Amino acid sequence: MLFNKLKEPIFLKANQSAIKQLEALNLYLTTAPNEIKEIIQKDIKFIKYGLNGESNIEFELKNSHLPMYVIHDLVLSYQGNTSQIDYLIIAKSGIYCIECKNLIGDIEINSRDEFIRSYRINGKLIKEALYSPITQNERHYQLIKTIRLAEQTNVIQKFFVDQYFDTYNYSLVVIANPKSILNTKYARKEIKDKVIRADQLVNRIKEDMNNKKNESWMLDKTMEDFANYFITKNKMQNTDYVAKYQTLVLNLKSKESHTNNKIDITQSDLYKRLKNYRLNKSRFDNIKPYFIFNNKELENLVKIKPTCMSELLTIAGFGEVKCNKYGQDILSIINN
Repeated sequence: MLFNKLKEPIFLKANQSAIKQLEALNLYLTTAPNEIKEIIQKDIKFIKYGLNGESNIEFELKNSHLPMYVIHDLVLSYQGNTSQIDYLIIAKSGIYCIECKNLIGDIEINSRDEFIRSYRINGKLIKEALYSPITQNERHYQLIKTIRLAEQTNVIQKFFVDQYFDTYNYSLVVIANPKSILNTKYARKEIKDKVIRADQLVNRIKEDMNNKKNESWMLDKTMEDFANYFITKNKMQNTDYVAKYQTLVLNLKSKESHTNNKIDITQSDLYKRLKNYRLNKSRFDNIKPYFIFNNKELENLVKIKPTCMSELLTIAGFGEVKCNKYGQDILSIINN
């Protein structure tokens, strides 16, 4: 059309929250107590890894030469519900709510819509279920719809937003790790359509644009208005990124003072329940019990009694992999 002059993507917002968090943690690491430095270092590693994944998507979008607006790290809130959207793309084909996943290993989606991640550690193949990123992103998508509907004062306008929202809005999970293999062979079609690799994102948008190229909704002015609308909805967050670590130190010291006594913990009910879990789990997984946790780690579990994943990570021997595989089971036993 005559007034459609936009030829390249326009980026309206960068991911400042993750960068600020990284800066705060690096600074705190220099003075943090030794007992939590390992946790902080792991969190720094995860943040950097996430930023690397998002930069892969940003590279694809910047080199797409497509007319669109890109908002990075958008935070929306409505009636107590908050969503942090990795990318919101306003293109001629519609609005894309993007969840970025920079996962180590290969990803398989089976016929039951389950996400299974596979990777190797020291030559051993690890397979584990992941919380569905589609479900996670669907919450973001639905919050956008809720906000849009709530702001329509005209009954007819509200009807059209509700009726056509799914036509021009897309929920996409983008696998950002270029080394990951995405296997959707047995996934349902509606699931396949919602999960793509980063190097497929631009082609997906192009295909959608071609399918809707004759629709007058796709004007430059319309895209700009939507982009500005979402920018005004972004919730600026003043987050204390080190507060949780300071609280963690206090909790650990409090628990140690109550558990450092002469009681034989091997006779405690918690020790027996954890030991029984270890035995049953090792039989189920066909591995040695000490691969799950050894006796020293078992004693520390009983002494410290971690109540959340951050506290579990403070215990020697419980790294990311072990916590991902057994953490929720262990915490459930301790907390019940």
